[in-house]
Amino acid sequence: MPQVNSRATLIEYCKYRLGFPVVEINVDDDQVDDRVNDTIQFYQDYHFSGTTKEYFIYTLTQPDIDNKFIPIPDDIIYVSSLVTNDSQSNLLNPMGDPNISFSAGGNLFNGYGGNSNTNTATLNSYTAGETGFDIASYYLSLSHYNMISKLFATDEKYTPIRFNRHTDKVYIDTDWSTLKVDDKIVLECLSRLNPDINTDVYNDRWVKRYLTAQIKLQWGTNLYKFSGISMLGGVNLDGDKLYDQARQELNQLEEEMQIKYELPPMPFMG
Repeated sequence: MPQVNSRATLIEYCKYRLGFPVVEINVDDDQVDDRVNDTIQFYQDYHFSGTTKEYFIYTLTQPDIDNKFIPIPDDIIYVSSLVTNDSQSNLLNPMGDPNISFSAGGNLFNGYGGNSNTNTATLNSYTAGETGFDIASYYLSLSHYNMISKLFATDEKYTPIRFNRHTDKVYIDTDWSTLKVDDKIVLECLSRLNPDINTDVYNDRWVKRYLTAQIKLQWGTNLYKFSGISMLGGVNLDGDKLYDQARQELNQLEEEMQIKYELPPMPFMG
């Protein structure tokens, strides 16, 4: 059996698990391809290894400014935030705010305040020598700041965005008249892992088991209408039993995905 590192070798592996070539697998090649697509889609939607974090850099055009949204590739399934644009130039600042800085020997945050005519929130200042600073407190402090910046949002501190994965558009709720052609927009997002490039996906243990059960379910579906009919030689095709076994295996694998591999639901995910 060759190493599973492609779509074809994955299909071959799953058929061997079902008994091929000793047993004839009564599933059409097009049906198998559909089951592979279903398996990879499910893996990308729910498995923590099915997506990768990236920063999508986009150059504005005049139609984008007129439409007040930017198009994004279909492989991006979640956009978490607008990191920066040319007018801000603050990609390397925490939470995209140039007024916030990090220094291991000093204050973690310089503080945050709203305008004089709005409510004001101030973050505590943490000093490494006073608190025994570690990465966990740093992460929690950034999360705390992000929540407060959204509650007391100003144009300078936080730019809301709206995204739905089925539209492939990101709407930026800002004054578009301040943006110009050729400005760079940077979005923090999650994109699907392409298995044809990252071929180790095909060798994932869960993927191999799930596709085997999917092909088995299709096999049982194909034979279902022949249940109880005796073939030549007295052979009975038990498609309903094959279908029920596959359905039970798929339910167990989907429960395993939810318990072991699924990331916590993301807020406002499109």
